[in-house]
Amino acid sequence: MNYVEHTFGFPFTDGSTREVAVMVAEGTGLGYSSQPSGGMCLWAIHSWTIVREPEGLTRYILIHLASGSNFPLCLYSEQHMRAWLELIAPLADWTLPIERLVKQPGYPTREELCELHRQAVGSVLCAVCGKLFLPRTSGRKPLYCSAACKQVAYRLRKGGVL
Repeated sequence: MNYVEHTFGFPFTDGSTREVAVMVAEGTGLGYSSQPSGGMCLWAIHSWTIVREPEGLTRYILIHLASGSNFPLCLYSEQHMRAWLELIAPLADWTLPIERLVKQPGYPTREELCELHRQAVGSVLCAVCGKLFLPRTSGRKPLYCSAACKQVAYRLRKGGVL
């Protein structure tokens, strides 16, 4: 998926419009912005839970571009945000206005969004190709996303590169 930075003027509840830098996932109708943490954030590890954030982190918020609406879940890693966006992008036509979007067959439920959020948080970066993947739930945490990447790593180690 290709990401391009754009600046959007989004309406806020006080009636003002603010410029926000957004990394747009091209062709999806979705993007994300970053902001400093330190307030409250909705977290979906076990359920929709409001948590107090630690200071000094960067919070990543998913945005529906057609409406400017934030998704009510946040992540603290850009890699995990991209993984979550890539998991939910195929589920609906996010380019639609919000009123039509939520009436689409297949529009994800709250539970589905939570499950995909958990998967994104549990994803691991492949040591060879850099792709995020979801590891199996038992045993040692894998370093590679596929047998092909594992073979590449083996050849690199054998050749003295790694």
